[in-house]
Amino acid sequence: MNTYRRLLAFLRPHSGRFAGNVGANVVGAALDGVAFLLLIPFLNILFGIGNPIPKDRGWLTDLLNAVVGGLLDPADPMGSLGGVIAIIVGLVALKNVFLWLGGQLGASLQERITRDLRDAVFRHMLRLPLGWFSRNKTGQVMSRIISDTEQAKAVLAEVATRSVQNLAQVTVTIVLLVRMSPRLALLSLVVAPLITITIQPILRKLRRGHRALRNEYGEITSVLQEVVSGVRLVKSFRGEEYEDRRFTGASGGYTRFSDGADAGQAILIAYGGVSGGAGGGIRFEGASTGGSASVYLADNGELDLSEHSGGLGLANLDLAGGILRVRLGATPTSLTLSSALAMRGQACFAFEPEGVSAGTPYTLLSAPNLADFAATQFSGNSVNGLMPSFSIVGTTLQVVFG
Repeated sequence: MNTYRRLLAFLRPHSGRFAGNVGANVVGAALDGVAFLLLIPFLNILFGIGNPIPKDRGWLTDLLNAVVGGLLDPADPMGSLGGVIAIIVGLVALKNVFLWLGGQLGASLQERITRDLRDAVFRHMLRLPLGWFSRNKTGQVMSRIISDTEQAKAVLAEVATRSVQNLAQVTVTIVLLVRMSPRLALLSLVVAPLITITIQPILRKLRRGHRALRNEYGEITSVLQEVVSGVRLVKSFRGEEYEDRRFTGASGGYTRFSDGADAGQAILIAYGGVSGGAGGGIRFEGASTGGSASVYLADNGELDLSEHSGGLGLANLDLAGGILRVRLGATPTSLTLSSALAMRGQACFAFEPEGVSAGTPYTLLSAPNLADFAATQFSGNSVNGLMPSFSIVGTTLQVVFG
């Protein structure tokens, strides 16, 4: 909450535009509610049901009488219907005018907040010590100042203005529904929270995936900045192919967890490379932990455990191809899944050559549903002239070289 309070400070200089946006949206929601309410006399006249305006509904009856009561003539139902339609069309048009005005104020508010936030981040960056610049790549810094401020704009302006608009819309609708039919209103209020609760896990996954995506954009920007600023050096040493592989790898997605880092509940993705180029990579090093993260590999995207200090735990592993780079020897970097393995096609292991003994079974992968797959779906490279042979034993995948 402290972070949100700090961000909301950027709204205060533009409180006039924010208030105008809120006011326009509230008026638009009220007009929309009245237009919805006019469906009652419209349908009653259309189907010839008694009095077009329901009686004994308190202020609801008074409101309908004030808006269309003078246009209703029992002797001329078609004329009455035309009058109600004209009022509905007018209210809808007026509502759209206010919503357009609110949208214009909201758009200008967003751009001004983005400008102020970008300026504040830049001023803060200039006052950081030199050591900070040594620890962070230039592309990552550029991404934070240019791209991440655009994302913060959505939190500050879009969420703030949309929340007020939606709150006004929901409040007006609930008030009208309760007055029209308390039982139906109660049923609607029971169903709506259930839908909200149901989609929460999806929203949490989307947020984690979005954070990982912003980091990947930072890596792409970093590689691009290095290549463009050093293009003369690249061409002098004919490094086009090397830089092409580096950029393609960053585009595919590259995430690195150094010693002691924890992946938490992240969704980690490594796509395959383009036109035969290197794919993205997910690398765990030292004593880093996988937490309850989920990993998705496609084509030649790679999960690299070769520099990890031992086994690694994850929640899910989804393989649409992919390469799993592991180290065997005395401390194999095996992978343990707490939830499930998903596979489409073949998965390939890349074995480091050090410490491999012939005839020794090494555990590569453990998953509760591993028995659903066949050992022939896994392959790997030979080591010191020894060919790998895979087998599934219970919930573990093992390899023996011979």
